[in-house]
Amino acid sequence: MFMLTAMDLYNKQIHACDASKQNQYFCPICKAQLILKKGVKMVPHFAHHKKPLHLYHHSGESIRHHTMKQQLYTLLKQWYHDVQLEPYIEEIRQIPDLTVGRWALEIQLSPININTLQKRTEKLSQLGYHVIWLTELPKFKYGMFELLQRHQAMIQPDSHILYCLSQDGTKIIELSQLLPVKANRFIGVQQYVNVKDWFTRVNTNTCTPTVVRKLSRSHIEGFIAQCRMKHSVLEPHLSLMYQLQLTDDQVIKLTGFVFPEQIYFVTNPILWQLTVLKALNKGVIPHISVKQCLKPRYFAEKKVDYVHKMNMMIHAYLKILNVT
Repeated sequence: MFMLTAMDLYNKQIHACDASKQNQYFCPICKAQLILKKGVKMVPHFAHHKKPLHLYHHSGESIRHHTMKQQLYTLLKQWYHDVQLEPYIEEIRQIPDLTVGRWALEIQLSPININTLQKRTEKLSQLGYHVIWLTELPKFKYGMFELLQRHQAMIQPDSHILYCLSQDGTKIIELSQLLPVKANRFIGVQQYVNVKDWFTRVNTNTCTPTVVRKLSRSHIEGFIAQCRMKHSVLEPHLSLMYQLQLTDDQVIKLTGFVFPEQIYFVTNPILWQLTVLKALNKGVIPHISVKQCLKPRYFAEKKVDYVHKMNMMIHAYLKILNVT
C-alpha cells in the first residue's frame, strides 16, 4: 500500500523524496506509524506496517500510477504555487491525488466501479472542488479512439473533453470534440495542453459542440452486414428495417446522424433513429419508445438530465426529417 506523502511529528506533510529514515512518519487517516521505503530501483514511498483498518484511497495503486502522479506534481509545481500532493481532506476522509487551489485531480489507470467514481467526485464537489479525472491515452485505430469504460466515465460530457497523461506522466493530453460512433469508438481531436493556462482553459471549455456528424455509407453498410452475420430474427436493427420495409440505401439516407447529445448514450444512433421512424410510421410520438431503447452512458459527474438530452436529440432529428 503506497503513499507518496505522510505526516511528521509536527503534523506537517512530508514528501517521501524529502524524508529521512531517521525520523518518524504517520498516516494522516489512521495515525499509525509508517515505514519509509527508499531504494535505487523503487519510487520513494511510505507504507503501513500491516494492512490498515481504514479504507485507504490509494489502495492498489501501481508503481506506474505513483510515477505519473509524481511527474504530474513536478510539472504543475513549475506553474502553480498552491499544488498539493495527496492532501488528506478530513471532512470526507478522502485523499485526492493532487489539488491545485480548488481543483482536485484524480488519476485512474485501472478499472473502477462507476459508483465509486461518482461518490469520490460528489464528495469533493460538495466541498467546492472542481474535479478532473485523468487516465492513460486510449488506443487510436482506424481514425477512432477506443475508449474503455473508465475512459468514457471520465469524459466531461458538457464539453466533450477527456484529459489523459502521456506514458511518463510529463505531458497532459486533451481529447476534445469527442463523439461516439460505436459503443466504445469515438472520433475526436488530440492535442497537448499548455499547462500554464490549463485551468483557465478548462473554465472556458463549457460550450457543448453543436456540429452534427453523419456516419458514412461504408460505416452503415458495414454495421448492417455485422447485424446480418448474427443470423437472428431478434436482431433489433434488422427487425425494425423489416417492419418499416426499408432498403439498405434508405437506412443509409435516413439514419446515422450523430448529434452532440449522443455522448450521453451508449445506444447506436441507427437503432434509436429507426425507432423514431417506426413511431412516425404508426403516427405516434416517438419519445416513449426511444426512451425504452436508449441506454445511458454514465460519467463521474452524475447530475445529468438524460430525458432532456434525449428530447433535444429527437427534436434535432425530426428537424432533419422535416417533421414538426
